[in-house]
Amino acid sequence: MIRKETEKKISKDQAKAAALISAIICITASALAFTGHINGWLGAGIVVVAFPVFVLSLFTALRESTKDGDYPFVGY
Repeated sequence: MIRKETEKKISKDQAKAAALISAIICITASALAFTGHINGWLGAGIVVVAFPVFVLSLFTALRESTKDGDYPFVGY
C-alpha cells in the first residue's frame, strides 16, 4: 500500500505538457513513416510507446481540472 506522505502528484501543467509532447511525437513519427523518411515499423513502435503516455497524461490533466478528482470520460 502506498503511503500518502510518499505519494507524488503531477500538476495540471505538467500533465498538459506531457500530453502535448507525446502528441507531437506521435504526429511526427506518423508523418515521417508515411513520407518514407523512417521505416514504417519504427514509426509504429514510436507511436505504440508515445500514445499511452498521451492518453494517461490527458486523463490526468482532465482529472486535475475537476474539483472532485474524478476521471471524466474514462468509461469505467
